[in-house]
Amino acid sequence: MARTPKGTLVTLGPERRPFQCTICGEKLFQDKDIEVGRLGASAIGLICMGCGYLHTFTDGGKVDMWRPDFGYPG
Repeated sequence: MARTPKGTLVTLGPERRPFQCTICGEKLFQDKDIEVGRLGASAIGLICMGCGYLHTFTDGGKVDMWRPDFGYPG
């Protein structure tokens, strides 16, 4: 995934549920590829643009990034 300096909106799962930071409630994130464990497994990290908290998603969860100027899909 390509990073954007201003952050993007995020939806999770096949239902495309809007995601917000569980710490501060911010809705904009930067993405970061993360290596997990010694086996080289990967995860998706979302860095909150509000507080900097790193949310980590593994197990092939569907994470979609959206442009904030267009909002979430309707």
